[in-house]
Amino acid sequence: IARVNAEVLHVGDRILFKCGETFPGQITPAYSGTIGAWIIYDCYGTGALPIIDGSAASAIYIPVGTGLHHIRFNNLNCSGSLGVNRSVVRLYSHDLYIYNCDIHGSVAKGLDAWNNAGTDIYNITVDTCRAYNNINSGLFIGGETGVDGPYNCLITNCTCYSNGTVDYADHGIYVKFGVTVRGCYCYSNHAAGIKTNDQGVYGSVYLPIVENNRCTLNYWGIYVGQQYSLIRNNLCYENSSTGIEVDETRGTYYYNSCVNNTARAFGIYAFAPVLNIFKNNLVIEDATVHAGYCLRSYLPASIALLAANNTLDYNVYYRDGVAANKIHQHFDTLTGYSMAEWQALGGAPDPHGTLLERRPGFVSPYTDFRPATGGNLIGLAIPLADCLLDAYGVARDLVHSNPGCYETPAPYVPVEYNIDMETGDFTQFTSTIINAGEMTVEAAAAMNATTKGMQVVISGVASVNCGVKSGLLNDRGVHF
Repeated sequence: IARVNAEVLHVGDRILFKCGETFPGQITPAYSGTIGAWIIYDCYGTGALPIIDGSAASAIYIPVGTGLHHIRFNNLNCSGSLGVNRSVVRLYSHDLYIYNCDIHGSVAKGLDAWNNAGTDIYNITVDTCRAYNNINSGLFIGGETGVDGPYNCLITNCTCYSNGTVDYADHGIYVKFGVTVRGCYCYSNHAAGIKTNDQGVYGSVYLPIVENNRCTLNYWGIYVGQQYSLIRNNLCYENSSTGIEVDETRGTYYYNSCVNNTARAFGIYAFAPVLNIFKNNLVIEDATVHAGYCLRSYLPASIALLAANNTLDYNVYYRDGVAANKIHQHFDTLTGYSMAEWQALGGAPDPHGTLLERRPGFVSPYTDFRPATGGNLIGLAIPLADCLLDAYGVARDLVHSNPGCYETPAPYVPVEYNIDMETGDFTQFTSTIINAGEMTVEAAAAMNATTKGMQVVISGVASVNCGVKSGLLNDRGVHF
């Protein structure tokens, strides 16, 4: 790596590390690319990704103040770091791209992109990376004041797990100010799967977006500690405390699915957060799975204050299906509220909200969280103009809008074939593959020499609806 660092590089140059090899040291770029000709560090050959062993310092380091830009790191296994605040990957500049890298084994964070005012921390993308087994958070992009950034930063399609050792501090993904976290999977992290935070520093124009993520088996699924956070289309399930913890004001919470988190689906924390908007969320705390509550507030944030000072509507709740039983609770006083008592509070929360009388109609209960066609979740939400796609990128039904982060599976579209019943001629039909939502249906036809009928074998689905046009059933027969 010392030889690589000593090379004079030009725009568009590529530096390739051989797969299956280990390279001790630290990549320290000294040259920039351009928008059309990035400098790229990548791999070649076959086998495991090349290991950049940064255990003596960090694996990749772009220092503060260098202004280096348009540098890309692809397909590298970045391992280890040593020293206080020495993360495996340290990026203190702008216009940087990290793709398909492993980031692990740090004594601090896995990836760290930071500047006090956020200066130079912009146009950074972390894409399809895996951050794990780091002492602190897996991926971190942020600043202290948010005056100059970060902005236009994206963490997408990443998997973060087994990060952190300190309660409340170490997360799978940790962002401050203008960072979008999209389509990530965060599990088994010590604190939150994903956290936004401004640490009480208000006034930044750069705001976080957390969308289309899955968070499970963390302490919190998502912890919201920054004003004006946009939290939408996320699935938070089976976290050991809370699905989504709300600790700030003026946030927007649309179409989130919080399912069977141990203590509460939504937690309302500390100083009575106000002016938040909660719509079209699916809030499930099945009492046969856990003894938690749908909404739970604590310290000064009472359920009554939550109802009076925030906007809540079209949210769907389930706990045990008994209308008179409590679904929300103020933790400190243990005061509980049924759905009717909740809707009667000052502020009239959830005037169009729904309390389910039976378990939510998922495609597969608590494993496939898409609303089942014809189930009890259909049409319980309201269309929202700024959230037209679900977490899979499927267009939302604007007529029968559904709560939570997923739409119903794509409907099965029957395929018709013309069969000449006199001759038994159906030679045009040999086989076809039908994509029905996420299921693949394989249909194969075979000639029956005796009846000149048709036999269709369909596999891969629980049930098949077969329609036959009039006039097709006669002595020659059509067999399904």
